[in-house]
Amino acid sequence: MEKVKDKWWVYVVVGVVLILGVIGIIGRFTFLGYYWTSIGDQSIGVETVAGNVTRVLPPGIHTNQKLWADLYEVDISQLAWCGVDPEVLTKDSQRLGFVVCGTVQRPTLADFIGSGTERTTFYQYNGGQYWVGYKQYFLNNNILAGKHHTEANPKNPNEQLYVIDEAGLMQQLAQQAMKSCVGDRTFEEAVVGSNRDSLRSCIDESVSTLAANYGGLKVENVVVPNILIGEEVAAKLDAITQAKFDTQFELQKEEQAIAEGRKLLAIEQAAIRTQQGSVQEMAKQEAITLELQTSAERAREELIRVQKANELLEAQLQVQISQTKLEDSKIEVQSKHIWEITLAEIIMNNPAYAEYLMLQLATAAWDEADKIVVPIGSDPYTIINPWGNVAPLISVE
Repeated sequence: MEKVKDKWWVYVVVGVVLILGVIGIIGRFTFLGYYWTSIGDQSIGVETVAGNVTRVLPPGIHTNQKLWADLYEVDISQLAWCGVDPEVLTKDSQRLGFVVCGTVQRPTLADFIGSGTERTTFYQYNGGQYWVGYKQYFLNNNILAGKHHTEANPKNPNEQLYVIDEAGLMQQLAQQAMKSCVGDRTFEEAVVGSNRDSLRSCIDESVSTLAANYGGLKVENVVVPNILIGEEVAAKLDAITQAKFDTQFELQKEEQAIAEGRKLLAIEQAAIRTQQGSVQEMAKQEAITLELQTSAERAREELIRVQKANELLEAQLQVQISQTKLEDSKIEVQSKHIWEITLAEIIMNNPAYAEYLMLQLATAAWDEADKIVVPIGSDPYTIINPWGNVAPLISVE
C-alpha cells in the first residue's frame, strides 16, 4: 500500500496525457480546433477557420483552440513525375511516342502575390481561392505527380521503358504539352539531332505555364528521356540519318579536297615567297653593297678633295710666304740702298740733274786724265763732250 501511495503522481501524469490526447484527437476531427499538430521539415501548414485560409505556418508544432480551426500539412518538396504518350502525331502525320519527366513543387512560404501590405501567400489569395479550388493537388502527392516505374524493354535491353502506375495531374498536363509542341513540328524537327533540345524547351515552357494555373505549381528539370518509335518510323529515321550521314560525308570529302587544294596552294605560295624572298634579299644585299661602294667612293673623293685643298692651301701659303720673303728682301735692299734708290728716283724725275751729275763725273774724269788718245778721223770734241750741249771742262796736257 505504501508503494502505491508513493507513486500516485505517476497515475496523475498518465491520466492527464490520456485526457489531452483524447481532446487532441477529438479536436482534430471536430470543431474544437487543433492541438499539438506537427508540421514536417519539408512541409508547411495551411490553417483554415470555417473553411477559409487564415494562416500559412512553417515547420513545427502548432495549436489553435478556435472553433472550426483546422491545420493541413502540405508537402513542398520537389516531386518527381513522368508522362507517357504512346501516340503523338507530328505535323507531317508521323506517329511517335514520347516520354517527358520533371519535378513539380507546390508554393512555399516564400511565394507571394500582390505588393506592400497587401502581399499574401498563394494559399491566402482572395480568401483562399487557390486552396479551395486545388486542395486535392496540395494534399495528395499521387493525385498531383502520379506514380511510375521503369523496366527494361524486351526488344532492346539497353532501353528503359517508363510505365505509369497511377496517372496524376502532371501526366495530363505533359500529354497536353506534348501534343501541342510535337503537332507543330515535322518528324525530322521533332526527333533528329539538336531539334530535340528545341522540342524539350517547348514542352518545358508549355507544362510550366499549364501547371502555374493550378494554384501556382512550379515545374522544373523537364527532360525528354525517351522517344517511342515504331518499325516503320524507325526505318524512316534511319533513312534520314543515313542521308544526313552521306551528305555530311560528301561535305567532308569536299572540305577535305578544298583543304588539300589550300594546302598545295599554300606550299606553292610558300615556295614562291621563299624564292621571292631570296631574290629580294639578294637585291637588298646588292643595294647595300652598292650603297657601301658609293659611300666609299664618296669618301675617297672627299679625301682627295681635302688633300688637294690642303695642297692648294699649302701652295698658297708658300706663295704668300715667298711674297712675304720677297717683300722683306725688297725692304731689306731698300733699307740698305735707300740712298741709291732715292738718288735714282731723283735722277729719273729730274733729267737735268742727271745730266748735271754726269757732267760732274765727266769733269772729274777729265781732271784725273793725263792724256786722251783720239782715233784718227774722229772729232775730238764728241769724245770730250758726248752730251753736246755741255761744254766739259777738259784739261789737256
